[in-house]
Amino acid sequence: MPRLGGTGTSSSPGRGRSHHSSHILQQWFGPSAPRINLRNVLLFLTAFFIVRNFLRNDYRREEIHYLRESGMSEEQIERYIPKTAEERKKYVQDKANDVEKMKKDIAYLLNEVAELKAGGVTNEHDSDERKEVLKSMDMVHERKRHDREEQLLKEHPDFKPGKRLKDMTEEELKAIK
Repeated sequence: MPRLGGTGTSSSPGRGRSHHSSHILQQWFGPSAPRINLRNVLLFLTAFFIVRNFLRNDYRREEIHYLRESGMSEEQIERYIPKTAEERKKYVQDKANDVEKMKKDIAYLLNEVAELKAGGVTNEHDSDERKEVLKSMDMVHERKRHDREEQLLKEHPDFKPGKRLKDMTEEELKAIK
């Protein structure tokens, strides 16, 4: 019969180790092993569902969506919920791209001013580079105008934006002139 707490002082050296390992197996799977009871099952399921909800749900995005629906401006939301590292990195890249575009635009405009000062007007006005620069500048101004109109619509619901030259027909343009 095995003794509890035996040191394995048997005459054969291997016998003590096997007795010790069988004692460990009895502790894990024997009659005194922890049973699967209702309390343990409920604790496991509760922990499982809590961890699953943390991993599946994006509470940050839901909170931002709720704040936008409640009427908070983007600046207020950014102060309340800070940006993630990924969003900050994207913001820095966008700003760097904008700066590079602006540098190209400025360089092109400086060249054009130098040509105009020299008196040499060339047919460069129709070049693809100029069209690209003007298009990028138009997009910047269009974005600013759109943002201003949105802000005015939020602050003043009766605001009605006027027609822009781009949206007017030729007859309306002639009537203005």
